Amino acid sequence: MVKIQKYMLVLLVFAIGVAASVVGFRQFVLIEETEKEHNFHLAATERLVAIERSIQSNLDSVLSIKSFFESNLAVKRDQFKSFVLPVLKRNSALKALEWIPMVTASERAKYENAAKSEGFKGFKFVERTKSKKMISAKLREDYFPVYFVEPYKKNEGAFGFDLGSSEARRVVLEAARDSGQVATSESITLVQNGRAGVLLFAPIYKPDSKTQTVELRRQNIAGFALGVVEIQNMITVAYSARSNLLTPGGIDFYVYDDDKIVGDPFIYAHQSRKRSGVPAPKLSKREAQIGLHVSDTVEIGDRNWLVIGRPLEPKFGAGIPKSAWGVLLLGLILSATIAYLVKSNIDRNRVVEELVIERTSELLAKTEQIELMHDVTVIANEAATIEAATQTCVDLICERAKWQVGHAYYVAPDKSAALISTDIWYLEDAEKFGQFKEISMQADFDTNVGLPWNVLIKKEPFWISGNNPAKKTLRRIEGEKLGLKSVIGLPVMIGKDVVAILEFFYIGDFEPDETLMQSLTHIGTQIGRVFERKKIESMKNEFISTVSHELRTPLTSIKGSLGLIVSGVTGTLSDGVKDMVNIAYNNSDRLVRLINDILDIEKIEVGKMEFNMEVLELAPLMTRIVAENEGFAKSNKVTLKLNNFSPQTKILADSDRITQAVTNLISNAAKFSPENGHVEIDVTSGDHEVHIAVSDKGPGIPEGFRSKIFGKFAQADSVSGQGGTGLGLNISKAIVEEHRGQIGFESETDIGTTFYIDLAKYREMGTETSSPIESHSEAPRVLVCEDDPDIAKLLELILSKDGVSVDVVYNAADAKQALLDATYDAMTLDLALPDQDGISLLQEIRQFEETRDLPIVVVSAKAIEGKNELNGHAFGIVDWIQKPIDHDYLNATLLRAIQSGAKNKPRVLHIEDDPDVALIVSTLIADIATVTLAKSFSEGKALLASETFDLVILDLMLPDGAGEDLLTLAQGLAEEEPTFIVFSAKEVELSSFSNHIKASLVKSRTSNEKLVSTVRAAIES
Repeated sequence: MVKIQKYMLVLLVFAIGVAASVVGFRQFVLIEETEKEHNFHLAATERLVAIERSIQSNLDSVLSIKSFFESNLAVKRDQFKSFVLPVLKRNSALKALEWIPMVTASERAKYENAAKSEGFKGFKFVERTKSKKMISAKLREDYFPVYFVEPYKKNEGAFGFDLGSSEARRVVLEAARDSGQVATSESITLVQNGRAGVLLFAPIYKPDSKTQTVELRRQNIAGFALGVVEIQNMITVAYSARSNLLTPGGIDFYVYDDDKIVGDPFIYAHQSRKRSGVPAPKLSKREAQIGLHVSDTVEIGDRNWLVIGRPLEPKFGAGIPKSAWGVLLLGLILSATIAYLVKSNIDRNRVVEELVIERTSELLAKTEQIELMHDVTVIANEAATIEAATQTCVDLICERAKWQVGHAYYVAPDKSAALISTDIWYLEDAEKFGQFKEISMQADFDTNVGLPWNVLIKKEPFWISGNNPAKKTLRRIEGEKLGLKSVIGLPVMIGKDVVAILEFFYIGDFEPDETLMQSLTHIGTQIGRVFERKKIESMKNEFISTVSHELRTPLTSIKGSLGLIVSGVTGTLSDGVKDMVNIAYNNSDRLVRLINDILDIEKIEVGKMEFNMEVLELAPLMTRIVAENEGFAKSNKVTLKLNNFSPQTKILADSDRITQAVTNLISNAAKFSPENGHVEIDVTSGDHEVHIAVSDKGPGIPEGFRSKIFGKFAQADSVSGQGGTGLGLNISKAIVEEHRGQIGFESETDIGTTFYIDLAKYREMGTETSSPIESHSEAPRVLVCEDDPDIAKLLELILSKDGVSVDVVYNAADAKQALLDATYDAMTLDLALPDQDGISLLQEIRQFEETRDLPIVVVSAKAIEGKNELNGHAFGIVDWIQKPIDHDYLNATLLRAIQSGAKNKPRVLHIEDDPDVALIVSTLIADIATVTLAKSFSEGKALLASETFDLVILDLMLPDGAGEDLLTLAQGLAEEEPTFIVFSAKEVELSSFSNHIKASLVKSRTSNEKLVSTVRAAIES
């Protein structure tokens, strides 16, 4: 195909030349055919004219008899004979001329006797029976006998025949009588020679009678002159009458009765004399008019004949002249010559073009591979664990390279160098390749056998193609059944050691080039560095944890001993010694807090910090926290003041952890407050959340330090003398976020700082403000997926008593079927299922449009492990609840899950023609809104007219219209004009449009955080 495209101009030039040659050739042929066709028309027309004259001659012969009798009806037989014999001699087509008198019944005997007296002794009027037997004519009112006939010889059988006895003949006789014109019968077979002929009847009226009307003509009819015409002889006579028609013209003539409605209209086919013994074929009237022909309608008496002339040869002998062949040959030679010259010119440039294309292709391939290497490195670095990093790499490589199956092996860290098959897989089609996965998981490779071992030994990428002669394992046989003929293995290296092997399978034969092999080697090295970093991080965390725990025991002894000394148990100390002991005691206490903070940070980072959620009354909790911190405040010469106790307000929280977070804020405020100052703790309760604020009148937070304040070991230089570990705010932030709350601060230099914590307010299930039933048109429907029947029953009872409709399934297959069959407001999921692990089920659920936004609460004994594996709150999980189950916490979490569902989210219309931008925006705001996409001006206009939206995100540059026009049209399209955010590459002045535009964001200047915060603010307003 590529080669054809390169020579398209050559083909085009040659095609044009050939086309021109063919056109010239065809033109010469057409000239020849036109000339032959013209000759045919001339020849055929001459013959048609001759045939018409011959027909007229026969009519004239019959009309002459009419005139003869109308001048004197008392014509004798010998007079008739004398009159007609010359006529018959001149026209051989006339086979007989007859006088047919009209005889009444009373005149019959007179006519019969008269004929007998003339020597025709047996003469009588006769008629023909159905069996063709001649009998005496039956008695009737009138008769039309053949009374005179010439020549008499060969026509004896017609003498005395009553034409009126034949219904067909009587019809023609009456037609001639009534019209006063010659009437023609349908074609007949002549008894004289068996050829086709016709009868011409000319009416003869009584002399001097009136014939103006049909009635008068019927009264005054005397008889008829009859001419029997042979059609073949008539046409032959026509040709012979003209000298220029004596030479055969090669034309067949067909005669059809145009007035015949019933039956075959074919009368006669007159074949050309050029036919050598082969008769002209009988053709229907439609067939005769196909192709080259000449036709004319000829009147013969009262009937119309259609005469069609057709050439023996389809084009009347037209052939291909030599001049046409000459034009074609010359044109082809010229076309080939020009095409060759064009091809030569293209070939001269082709080498250069191919080199450019080759270099460009190589550059693009390398660019794609560099992008893949970069993406693999970045994404793997962001993964929480080595397993997550490996899964991400396998998925990304398969998706970019279009490989159907990917899998990972780990190399055992001990000296055995054994291969450990992992559950890290990429399956393009899970159902199709499921059996292959099972066989691979069970495969036991012999040492130094198989692809993974080849990669491990060679420490470089290795592939096997479909034609590899190596011994086929069960796994390879199964793979080839599925079309997986090619496999490539990639080593993951740390230094010179292989720590993992990634294998990828491809449908069809595949031979990687050198560039791809180098890229894969580099990717393996990059992934190895990620492995190394994750390993170092793990070692670091383990080291910190071990050291911290090992330090606790001696520090406990030291602190305890110093405490006893300070308290005077060992006796009174001198002032100098006492001061030194107090310094040691205070620093040992600080060291204990540092170790505890380090341990907390380590627990948070690895997801091991446990939270025992319970419903807490906020007022007593805050009173206790303030009371517990009074001593520390006094030591810093600061007073604590608790405002707004918020009685009856409840939160769902871990009492110890919330106490730890608020205590950190209070201790910081006390340390940075001036002497004799006071720290205010304000507690306010809103409709949905609780706001805890801790304010001091200290120096404020330096501007340059504010962005780092929640980091680990974060301390401003100006306040480093205040003590502390620099971990308190980091821990507080982690604790608050685990409670799905927010922590922040407001600070002014030399005025003070306020730190605040926002937590969700606990709502009792079943109350007016919190019941999910009140916010739904019907009871919320929840799917419980739990393999333990007892726990499933417990969950059903807990949820049902609060008005929730519950469906229970016990395995992943039934869960997927239930999600297909019904619509749910939320789902609880156990990660330990008998037929599929819960993590892969989660991933599968999120792949389908219908369940992508389904709120899911994980209730499992493996909740913490699952959360770590999915890197925190990925996959839109509302919460991870560790068994055993806290009823109140489950109720509150489920309510939050139902309220976060798509049914309760605000609707956002995003009008954007760029699919990548649309996907990014949809992903960013999926948690706070349900997004509907319109890809054009017209689609957006239609949606605004037919549906209601809370917010519209508008791109101004659309393919079929200007976005600005939608801003104007929106007022008339919907009952209530929606709020707009302009998000476009084009800048716009807000003042020139409606007040409903809340913001205008420029794509290239807007961060993800800015976009989300703007959308959230617009929705909340």
